[in-house]
Formats: sequence, C-alpha cells, structure tokens
Amino acid sequence: MSEQVVHAHGAALLPGLHDHHLHLFALAASYTSVDCRSASSPAELGSLLRTAPKGPDGSVRATGYSESLAGKLDRQALDKLAGNRSVRVQHRSGALWILSSAALRTLGLLHNFDQAKLPHPSLELDAIGNPTGRVWRGDRWLRELAPAKPPQLSRVGHELARLGITGITDASPELDTTALTAFEAAQRTGALPQRLQLLGHAASPAQVSPDLAVPRVRCAAGGQSKIGPRKIVLADHQLPSYNALVAELLVARSEGRAVAVHSVTLDSLALLLAAFEAVPPVIGDRIEHAAVIPQALVADIARFGLAVVTQPGFIAHRGDELGDDLGHAKDTDLYRVASLIRAGIPLALSSDAPYGPLSPWQVIHAAQYRRTPTGATIGVSGSHRSTYHDETIDPKQALMAYLAPLDSPGAAPRRIVPGVAADIVLLQTPLVRALEQIPRNPVRATMIAGSWIHQ
Repeated sequence: MSEQVVHAHGAALLPGLHDHHLHLFALAASYTSVDCRSASSPAELGSLLRTAPKGPDGSVRATGYSESLAGKLDRQALDKLAGNRSVRVQHRSGALWILSSAALRTLGLLHNFDQAKLPHPSLELDAIGNPTGRVWRGDRWLRELAPAKPPQLSRVGHELARLGITGITDASPELDTTALTAFEAAQRTGALPQRLQLLGHAASPAQVSPDLAVPRVRCAAGGQSKIGPRKIVLADHQLPSYNALVAELLVARSEGRAVAVHSVTLDSLALLLAAFEAVPPVIGDRIEHAAVIPQALVADIARFGLAVVTQPGFIAHRGDELGDDLGHAKDTDLYRVASLIRAGIPLALSSDAPYGPLSPWQVIHAAQYRRTPTGATIGVSGSHRSTYHDETIDPKQALMAYLAPLDSPGAAPRRIVPGVAADIVLLQTPLVRALEQIPRNPVRATMIAGSWIHQ
C-alpha cells in the first residue's frame, strides 16, 4: 500500500476544528451579495444598491446592514436609497429583512396584495395595515413566496477547509426538504466535505427519510450528517409566552431530542431558565449565543448543566455597536467566556457566519483581547470599575473550545490517536508560534476522513 509522506518540519498537527454554529446557505449567498459594511455613508450605500447586479430572482440582495449607516430602514427609506429597484437588505443580526416597494410588489405584498398572504407574523404592518417592508425572521416564508434553488456550497466548503474547519453545525432553523436535499447533494459530491450536524431539521432521528440521507449518509470524504438538538428561536422582537416555550421544549422531548435555544437578550435568557424549571434539561441542551448573561444567572446555567455556544468574534467585528443600552453591564455581561469556564459550564466558540467573522483564528484572537474595531475593550480587567470581571482567555484555551465533538460542544478536545477518523489540520509552524501570529490563518493543510481537502 502506497503512503504519502508529508514533511511538517516541526509544525503542529491538530484535530480538525469544529464550528459549532454557522449558517451555510446564508454564508454562500453572502459571497454574491452587496456588503453594506463596505459603504461609509448613505449616499455610498445608495450607489451600491442602484448599480449592483440583480440576482436570479431579479432582486439586489444586500447584507450586513447597521442602523449606524443610514438609520432605521423601511421600504420608503430604502426606495430613496435604491430608486425603483427590487432590493432586499438584511440586517447585520440576520433577524430582519427590509424590502423595497418594488420587491414587495413582486411578491404581491403591496397594493392590492393577496389577502391569503396576510396577515403573516413575520411581516410588519404600519398603523393603517400596509407593509413597512420590514420582515422579522421570515426567511422560510419569503422562500415560499419566491422559491429558488439554494446557493452552491462549494466555495463555502473550500473556505472552511482553508481555515482548518473539518466539522460544522448549521444552526439555521426550519430547514425544509429542498435545503436538506441540497445539503445531502453537497456532501455526496464533495462540495461540502465537512462533517455536518443540523439543528433546524424538524424530525426526530428515527423519522428521517432515507431519501434525505440524514443522519446516515456519508459525504465524499467519509463524513456523516447528523440531526442535532432541536433549534428553538427566542425572537428578540416577539418573545413567546412562557407556556408556548414550555410546549416547544416538550415537543423536543417527545422527539427524543435536546434543544439548542437562541438567546441574545436578558429577557430571553430569563424566560428560558424559567421554562427549564418546568421541563428539566437533558444532556445536549445548549444556549446559542448567550450574548447577555448577568453574573447572577451564571450559577443557574451551571446548575442546569447547559452548554453555551457563543461568539466573542462579534466584539471584534462590531463591538462598538453592541449593548449600547446595557450601560456598565456592557463591560460585564456581553459575550461572557472566562466566567463561564470558571463556573464549569461547557463552552464552545463559533462564528455565526456570515453574521460574524468566519475565521476561527479571528474568533480566537477576539476571545483573547476582546477589542472592538475602535480599540475599546469589553470585559477586560480594568475596563470596568470592578476588576473581578475579566472575560479574556488565552489563545490555547480558545483553540480548545473549537476542538470538541460536534455533538458535545464544550466537552474535552478531541485527540489524534489510532482508531479515530483522520480529521486533522497541519499548521505552518509550531503551535506556540502559530498562536502568536493570529488572527492570521496558520493552516497549511486540512484532511477529512483521511483525504486531503486543502493542501
């Protein structure tokens, strides 16, 4: 049997990194969208929207919008920026789409709109019942109104491998049959060679159709897709009632599934912890983001045995815009890391790409320094009147938070030992030097299931 010899010259060999929370199709679509962050003024944003090429659906798609650029957008404001073009702009949080009048008209949602399409809970209406153009967490509904093929994932798969990522958890909620079939095809052809876990699959593992090949299909490189915990979104603009959330938790338990609960505000976290008093947590339950955690609730998260999958990369990405209404709590409660580890809470780092930076090395750097784009710090000893709150961790700790198994975020890092799948990453230098050079990508080569994917 022939063997390939790779001369590493003393460089580090690691288990492949796992990104425990991202959005694959949104990431793929972002590569062909207008990036609002590239505009420095409303006029510049308007120019981009008026000149950008249209997508397959005839609309211009833009992402990464922040109110700091041109204020609160609705369809009238968007029409002034983009003229009469059909434009869809996604807020930087991913929770909101703003549609221009032309885009609403194309979907039959403006002037003589089809009453069968309204009212829809995602569509915001003004005082007289007309659409404002703002659609809250309505991605699936918009896809139903204007069906389109999911974007190709080959560029995403390549970029993940280049960064040393061999396993991913797609956190998109409410995945439909079209999305599941596209995931299966991308793995079968090798376009997406990474091992894949899905939070948004609606069925229990025992109910999965063989046609969708989840969780048993093997990808081209030997990987395997799995159904993960059931995704529950606590929408910031409209929190569910306590009883509704308890009912959702019970549905997940009836399916034999843990839950992965989206929480980015104090209100949503308090609601979730109250619901867990009624429906006790099980192994595998996790909080997604946990963007705001007051010190008083850290002990409750630990008591329930919940894992936290968080994204300190947001601090480096747009930390100056975060938590403006938190006051001093911005320095103590935002994207905690170190205090959760000290409390014994299983913690994994992730990107939330495309809404946060995809590179794990940038996230690791952010966890170490917690520095905003303007150079301010959040949760760093001395940045608040109390020095007790220091959320920084060293880069090796942060790296370990990327090495847990997909189904056990925050667990002990995987190891390279005989008998385990050969999902490995070869760095360009020894580990100490590589960590000194981040956020630069230190990856030389990536292997998944014994096959070189990036070299």
